[in-house]
Amino acid sequence: MHYHLLYAQAMNKTYHSLSGRDSVLQEVVDYYDWWGNANECMTANYMLGSVYRDEGNTPLALKYYRDATEKADTASADCDYRILCRIYGQIADLFNVQRAPRLQLEAQHKAVDYAWKAKDTVAATIFYGNLCLPYHMLNMMDSALYYSQKAAIMFKSIDRKDLAAGLLPIDISVYLRNQDYNSIKSAIAEYERYSNYFDQSGNIRKGKEIYYYYKGSYYEGIGKLDSAELYYRKTLQSHPNLNAKEAVCKGLLSLYQQLGNVDSISKYSELYCQTNDSASFAHSADEITRMHSIYNYDASERKAILHERKANTYRILLSLIVLIMVLAGYMVYRFIKRQKQLKIQELAESNTAYTSLLAQYVQTQEDLNSAKHGFDNYRTDKEKAIQELQKALSLYQEETNQQKRWDASQAMLHDPIVIRMHKMAGTACKASEEEWRSLNKLALNNLGVFLDRICDEKANLTENEIRVCILSRLQFISSEMAVLLGLSKQRITNIKANANKKLFNRAGAQTLDTNINKLAGDSESL
Repeated sequence: MHYHLLYAQAMNKTYHSLSGRDSVLQEVVDYYDWWGNANECMTANYMLGSVYRDEGNTPLALKYYRDATEKADTASADCDYRILCRIYGQIADLFNVQRAPRLQLEAQHKAVDYAWKAKDTVAATIFYGNLCLPYHMLNMMDSALYYSQKAAIMFKSIDRKDLAAGLLPIDISVYLRNQDYNSIKSAIAEYERYSNYFDQSGNIRKGKEIYYYYKGSYYEGIGKLDSAELYYRKTLQSHPNLNAKEAVCKGLLSLYQQLGNVDSISKYSELYCQTNDSASFAHSADEITRMHSIYNYDASERKAILHERKANTYRILLSLIVLIMVLAGYMVYRFIKRQKQLKIQELAESNTAYTSLLAQYVQTQEDLNSAKHGFDNYRTDKEKAIQELQKALSLYQEETNQQKRWDASQAMLHDPIVIRMHKMAGTACKASEEEWRSLNKLALNNLGVFLDRICDEKANLTENEIRVCILSRLQFISSEMAVLLGLSKQRITNIKANANKKLFNRAGAQTLDTNINKLAGDSESL
C-alpha cells in the first residue's frame, strides 16, 4: 500500500495521468483510513481525487479532495500543510474550470494560508497569484490586476522571474480593456522572454494558447491587422478550448469588419454565434448552480456522516467508561472484602493463640497450687513454666507486668462466660447482648466496687468504654475486644484512650490496663 501511494504521488508530481488507477487507490484509501495516521489518510484520499480529476469526473474528484481535507489534523504539530495546501489548490482549479469563482476564491485563500504554514514560499506565492483568476472571472479587473502584480513582485523578490512572467496574461487582458498598448508591449516582451512557455520555434506550451488571442488583439489595437490575423489563426490551429475559440472568432469578426471583407464577416459572425451559444450553454447559470449544489450537498452529507460517526464513537466510549467503572468498583469491593476477611482471620488466629496460652497458664497455676505442700521439684518446674507463659502472654498485653492481675483473677478466668467469650474471639464471632448481660452479671458479683467506680456518673463512660474496661480487667486483649464488639482495633484504641482520660486523667491508651489493675487492687483491698 505504501508503494502504491508513493507511486501515485510520483505520477501526480510529474504530471502523468492517474486515469484507470481508481480501483488500486481505493484499496489504498481503505487501508490508510483504517491503519494510517492523519497525514497518510489525507494523502491517500488526495491521490484518489486526482485519479477522478484526470478522468474528468469533477464531482468525485471534489468529494475525495474534501475527504482529504477532513482527514487532516490541523491541530497536530506534524500536520503536513505542504500536501494540504496543494489539495485546496486542486479544488480551486476545479472550480475555475467549472466557472464557479466564489467557491474558487474560498479554496484559493485556504491554499494560500496553508502554504504559508508549510513555509513553502513558492507555493504560497503561486496560490496568491492565482487569486487574480476568480476576480477576473467576476469582472473585478482592479482586484485581478492587484493580485497579479503583487504576486509578481513577490516572485521577483525570490528571483523567480519565470513565475512572475507566468501571471502576465491576466495583466495583458486588463490592459486590452483599458487600451493601454504601451503596457501590453512591455508585458508581451517580458512574458516571451522569462515565462519558459515557448519552445525554440516560438510555439507556446499546450494549454496556454489563449496568449495568441491576446497578442492578436494587441496587434489589432495598434493597427497591425496582418499580424493580428496571423495570431488569431494561430490560436485556432492549436486546437484551443471553447473559451479561446469563442474569443478568436470574436477577434476575427472584429478584424474583418475593419477590413470590410464581407464573406469573412459573414463566416465568422456565424462561427462566433455558434461558439458563443456553446460557451453560454457550458457556462450557463444552471451549470454553475449545479456545481454549487453538488459541492454544498456533498459537504453537508459528509458533515452529517461525520457527526453520526462522532456520536457513535462517543456512545461506544461512554459504554466502555461505564463498564470500566463497574469493573473497577467490583474489584475495589472484592479487594476491601478480602482485606476485611484477612483482618478478621488474623484477629481470630491471634485470639486463639492467646486463649490457648491463657488456658495453659491457668492449668499450670492450678497444678502449682496442688503441689505447694511437698513436691519441691515439681513446684520448681511449674514456676519456670509459669514464668515462660507469663512472658508469652505479655506479648499480647499492653501492660508487661501482669502476674498479680492473673493471680487475682483465677476464679473468674474459669467462669463459663469468660471461657466462651475467649472462644468466640478466637473464631471471629461477635458477642450477643445475652453474652454481655452474662458478663456484666459476673462483674457485678465479683467486681462490685470496681464496677461502681467505672459506672460512676462523674466518670460518664459510654457503654462501649465500660465493656472495654471490664474486658481489660478480665485479661482480654485488644484484638479480642475488637472481635467481640464488632469494631476495628483502631476504634478499640480510641475507646481505651477516652476511658483512660475520663477515669484517670491520663492521655493515650497504653496505660489503661495498668491503671485498671491498680484500680482493681484498690477495690479488692476495700
